[in-house]
Amino acid sequence: MGVLIQDFEMALARDERARQTFTWLAPSHRNDFVIWIDAAVAATDRRSRIRTALDILAGRDGERLKTESA
Repeated sequence: MGVLIQDFEMALARDERARQTFTWLAPSHRNDFVIWIDAAVAATDRRSRIRTALDILAGRDGERLKTESA
């Protein structure tokens, strides 16, 4: 799975729904989240990206990750 950013790992530990979805994802998709968060230079941007990632993973952003083949 690669190395999780410590802040993201702690945030996932506190959000069961997001953690379950993240675990379900293919390793390449999990890595996409990690790379996107890690690319943030400013700490405020990193925190914002972590919150956004959790919302996406938990389905709180109004969009859902595809979990079924259409």
